[in-house]
Order: sequence, then structure tokens, then C-alpha cells
Amino acid sequence: MTEQKTEPFPLKIRTITTGIYMNVVDIEKIKEAVEFNLFARSLFEKEGFDVQTTRITTNSFEEYLDCSNVQSLLKTLEPIDSYLNANNLSFFNIGPAKKVETIRMIPEIIKSTSRISASAQVQQGDQKTALAAAEACLQISKETPGGEGSFNYTVSFNCQPGIPFFPAGYHGSGETSFAIGCEPPEVIVNAIKSANGDFVKAEENIKTEMEKWATKIQNISEKIVSEYKKKIIYDGIDSSFAPSPRCVSIMEGFKSLGISKFGGPGSLHVCSLITRALKSLNVKLCGYSGLMLPPLEDTGLAEQSHEYSITDLLVSSSVCGIGIDTVPIPGTSSSIDISLLYLDVAALAFRLNKPLSARLFPCTDKTAGLLTNFQNEHLCNGHVFPL
Repeated sequence: MTEQKTEPFPLKIRTITTGIYMNVVDIEKIKEAVEFNLFARSLFEKEGFDVQTTRITTNSFEEYLDCSNVQSLLKTLEPIDSYLNANNLSFFNIGPAKKVETIRMIPEIIKSTSRISASAQVQQGDQKTALAAAEACLQISKETPGGEGSFNYTVSFNCQPGIPFFPAGYHGSGETSFAIGCEPPEVIVNAIKSANGDFVKAEENIKTEMEKWATKIQNISEKIVSEYKKKIIYDGIDSSFAPSPRCVSIMEGFKSLGISKFGGPGSLHVCSLITRALKSLNVKLCGYSGLMLPPLEDTGLAEQSHEYSITDLLVSSSVCGIGIDTVPIPGTSSSIDISLLYLDVAALAFRLNKPLSARLFPCTDKTAGLLTNFQNEHLCNGHVFPL
């Protein structure tokens, strides 16, 4: 008899992210998180899911690294970096910097490591912190190969602990916990297409299909909690439409609803209905849980990147998830202008009480309208946006 091949699930697990709390560098605790991730991954894969990555987040590095100066910080970070390199662990987030002086140290962290992500937290109207975050953004773009260190740095606004996606994700002060980040573009785009242009039906279809897969994920997660040898807390599922260059583009869904151009009439409505459906799932949700619109991670958005603006993305973030993500801007952009954009995102995040972030990619030697040439496998290339 010929062995029948099982069809892969259309929804993938983008990440199993485990959060740990440290008040000093604790390699044993990191090892425990690695061990848990392997256990969780094995159960999801046994049930038929393709798990793309496993990741570890911590509380703010200000709480467990020596931040008295850059040299001391890098010295206390070195054991973590060495462990990650020795064990080929690619996704580790040291949490957010909240102080101006520690935000200014992030470029040295990103420049000196290849597997570590970090973020800067900015409060509404905080010009000084926004400016420090902008200066860090520019420095990273200039001092890492091809400016690709920008992939590991973001600025976050009103983001709570437990987001499974990087670089904004971090852990709070509680016990070790985990969250699941989805990769559902195939499921969502097919659900939209099957609505045959009907907006109401599209929203219903997304909810029906996503709830089916999210329930399955939640059941496995609860099984993991009950079967793991140590206490672990389940934070929930981030149901976001999280694209990648290997996925179908959200623009395929937009086009099936009669919207050929992102940013055109009807775009905001479709962004809203997708996010509304993703937030209505009858499971434990966490993180952004909305439509993500990263121009350098969605092939359709990358292709149209010369036809819409940062303002279009900002407006869309009022009704969907994440904010301004993987957006290439001219390398000549000023820190003042970048900081003002951060304050715009902060205004939305705190006014609407939602988590948003801004991951900008200043492109050295590139002006607005030119194509990027990133080599990162997690990115596609698009046009540089004017700021």
C-alpha cells in the first residue's frame, strides 16, 4: 500500500514564545525556557502544526543587566550571547528600555550581537524619550551590515507584557509563561475570497475559520500546561494576520473585495473588519490580535509600496494591529522627524488604548522612491517611503 501524505495545516505557528523573569542573569532559567519550548514544539508538531520558531523574552534588561555604562552592560550580557551562539538559538528578546540613558545603549547591543532583540518604550508626549529612540534607530541603521540590525529593534507604545511577536514582546514580573503567535494568511485570505465580494460574509468567514484553528491551538496549549513537569502559565494566542515573504499577501484578499490598491477607498473598512473578526474569537487572546501591514514582510504591500504613504499605514493602524512595521525610510531622515512620527504612533496607541509599535528601517544611501536591497530571508524588498 502507498502511504498517504498528510496535507499540511494552512495555519502555521509563527512562534511559541516563552517569557521569563530575571533579576540577575540566570542561564539556568534560560535553559529551562529552552527545554519548555522543545516540549511545547513537540506537542504542536505531533498534532500536525508546522512550528516556524520558538523564542524567549525577558523582563526589561534594565532590571538584570549592569546598565551603569555600555561596557558593563555588554559584559553582563556576554554570558547570554555566548549561550545563544553555542546552542544556535536565534530569537531572544531582552525586553524594553524605558530610560533615555539605556535606550542610547541599545545600538551597541544590536551591533555586538546577532541573536538578540530589544525595544524602546515611549509614553504619550514624551519628546525626550522619543528623540533618544529615534537616534538609536538611525545609529543601528548606520552601524550594522546593510542596516539590517533594524530588524531587531522597535519602539513600542502602550504594549503590555505577553506579546509573542518580536521585537516588541517582553515578559512582566510574574511566573514563567508562554504565548502563541499565529501565521494565518492562507486561512484568512481564503476566507475572504470565499465571501465573493460580500464584506459581511468575509468577516463571518474569517471568524469561523480562525476560531476553528485557534480553538485547536488553545486545546493543545492547555494540554501542554497540564502535562509539563513544571508550572507554566498560558498567556493566550496572538491571532494577528502576521505575513512573511513566503505567505500569500493580504492584497489578494483586498482585491477579491474589489479593492485593488492599498490606501484607496474601502481599505480602512477592510482593515477594520479583519481586525474585528480576529478580536472576536472565543479563545484567550493576547498581544496585537489584528491585521498586520508590514510593507517589507508582505509581498503585495511591497509591490505597491510606491503607491501609498506612511500616513496611510498610520491611519490603518487606528483600526488594525501593530502600527508602523518594517517601513524603509531615507537614510538622510532626521532624528527629529523620526521622533515626531513616534509621537504620532504614541498618540494613537494611548488615545485608542491599544498596543502599537514602530519599526523603521533608515536606508543609508537610499532616497525616497528607490528600491531596498535587504538580504534578510524574513524580508522582501520595496520602495523607500518619504518621511
